[in-house]
Amino acid sequence: MQTQRPNIFQFLDFRDFMRNYFDHARLEEEGFSLRTFLSKVSHSLSSSGLLSAVLKGTRNLSPAMRLKFAKVMGLKEKEAQYFHLLVQFNQAKSMEEKNHLFQQLSRFRESKAKTVSEGQYGLYSKWYYLVVWCFFGLDTRQKNPHLIAKKISPHISAVQVEEAIAKLLQLKLIRRTANGYAPTENHVTTEKEVQDMIANHHHKEFIQMAGQMIDEIPPGRRQYNTLVFSISKESFEIVKERMATFQEELREILDRDSREAMICTLSMQLYPNLQEESPKVGPE
Repeated sequence: MQTQRPNIFQFLDFRDFMRNYFDHARLEEEGFSLRTFLSKVSHSLSSSGLLSAVLKGTRNLSPAMRLKFAKVMGLKEKEAQYFHLLVQFNQAKSMEEKNHLFQQLSRFRESKAKTVSEGQYGLYSKWYYLVVWCFFGLDTRQKNPHLIAKKISPHISAVQVEEAIAKLLQLKLIRRTANGYAPTENHVTTEKEVQDMIANHHHKEFIQMAGQMIDEIPPGRRQYNTLVFSISKESFEIVKERMATFQEELREILDRDSREAMICTLSMQLYPNLQEESPKVGPE
């Protein structure tokens, strides 16, 4: 029984698509192997470790290789265009470049990027969207953007509040009430693809905000701690796990709390202070 070839428009990572394509090809094409696939791309690549390195993310695909890979995989014109953009998106270094390429991907009507772009991706593009959403959890009787803006710290404009309200209504995360707005959900969860795409941008915004707030908020109304330590790789992973566990415990505390009076941000960062050699990532 024939299986359906994976639909590239349902992927936000070209490596995932290629793995699925190879799994499909092994079932449908007699004698298929990664070696035979590479030999069709270029005779000089039949014994190369390029493909394995690309799938692991330690090598990039050059524009010339993207064309050859798309042709050998039998991608039609529109599929090939999406593949080229997807490779560039996954290999992009800056958030600005990623944003630009993601918007290009979202123009394909049938793509997963369009669904995500119209939904959760937009929610995390500005830090104050989430803060305004939380505000309506405290006050469902306020709808004046100027008054809302005056209550939010760091300062945002009434125009930004209006922008946030429009986005939250679009995502159906708030609903109109007689006098204002009310949240429709207690928590916001994101798909893995969204988390991966926006993590750097989202974290940078809140880290920058934390630096600003240390001067604006009195010590009695904030808690800042820094701990520098040496640790084994095994214990490092345990610490990461405990941080994730604490976040889940915190969610349970918040779920039980029915006397909301504040909106707070908690940021935790864990990173090494020694350089670690890593495999070079470059085009082939």
